[in-house]
Amino acid sequence: MHKIFNSLLLIALISVTMLISACSSKSNTEEVQTEEILAYLTNYDEKTKSLTFDEIEWIDQSDTGRIKELGLDPESDFPSGFRVYNESEQTKSLKVSDDVEIDVVNGANLQEPLIIDIQELAKHIQVYKPLFYLTINNNVIIKMSEKYTP
Repeated sequence: MHKIFNSLLLIALISVTMLISACSSKSNTEEVQTEEILAYLTNYDEKTKSLTFDEIEWIDQSDTGRIKELGLDPESDFPSGFRVYNESEQTKSLKVSDDVEIDVVNGANLQEPLIIDIQELAKHIQVYKPLFYLTINNNVIIKMSEKYTP
C-alpha cells in the first residue's frame, strides 16, 4: 500500500510540475495570420519577387445590405449578376513565396484549373489585368487562384 501511495504521489507531482511549466513558459512560435483577398494583378517584379495588385470587392445581387450601403441599383448596376467594386485604385505590393501555388482558369474545362509557375503568371499579367484570389500568410503570398468572370 505504501508503494502505491508513493507512486501516485510521484505521478501527481510530475503532472503538476509539467502543468506549471507549460503554463509559465513563453512560446517562441509567432501567431500565423492568413487572409484571402480578391485583387487585380498589375505587375510582378522578378528581381524583388514582389507582386503588385489592386484589391477589390466582389458584390453579387444577393448581398442586399452591401448594395444598399453603396447606393447601388440591383436592376441596373448588376447586368451580369455581379459587380466589381473598387473603392480605391491604390496598389499594394507583397513578396511571393518561392513555393507559391498558382492556378488559372482553364477555358477548356472550368472545373479543372491549370497549374502554372510564376514566370507564366508574369506573362499572363502583361497580356491583361487578371482577377485573382490571393492567399497571404504573414505578408507573403502563398497561393494565387484566378477568379472566373463570365
